[in-house]
Amino acid sequence: MRLKHNTSYKEWFFSRPDKTDTCWNWKGRTVKDGYCLVKRHGKNTGAHRMAYELEFGKFDKSLYVLHKCDNRRCVNPSHLFVGTQKQNMMDCAAKGRLFVQRRKRENAGL
Repeated sequence: MRLKHNTSYKEWFFSRPDKTDTCWNWKGRTVKDGYCLVKRHGKNTGAHRMAYELEFGKFDKSLYVLHKCDNRRCVNPSHLFVGTQKQNMMDCAAKGRLFVQRRKRENAGL
């Protein structure tokens, strides 16, 4: 990735998503699980993690970056928050996305 003269990485990054009235959908590389990747300093990282760091600063890398909007492609900083693995699982359960919950709904014909 080459930046134009006087373009910061943050400016470049936030010019890339397809911005709707709510979510900012990353248009770059997407992996199997639906999350998006971006490369910086030769390393791949989640685009949502990069968005959070660029907007709010560095954070403990053991934390997860979660989506309020539940859209894995979204990099809108106002939709992101950090949490522990436990908080991530609780958020997932609250939104009905845990595999066990989905399986129960499917078996119940819902």
